Amino acid sequence: MRAWQASGKLFSGGSSPDDANIMLGERSQRVKELQQRLNRLGERLKPDGVFGPMTHAAVMAFQGANGLTVNGIVTPAMWSKLVSMT
Repeated sequence: MRAWQASGKLFSGGSSPDDANIMLGERSQRVKELQQRLNRLGERLKPDGVFGPMTHAAVMAFQGANGLTVNGIVTPAMWSKLVSMT
């Protein structure tokens, strides 16, 4: 895990690799970080690391409110925007 983190394959310190989208159904530490960051902006998600329907809806709301493509997929562009706001 640390090797992956050191290589930039995991989100940490606010950065993300170019090819690492986060999508509905994913279960990971980076989903938990996503949920925590969305909560800092007023969402009320359970930070459990599961990208379920509530997280999906919160991602789409964030995308729509911030001029991003509303598709429910956390792209590196969305991640950068989210990090800059939290």
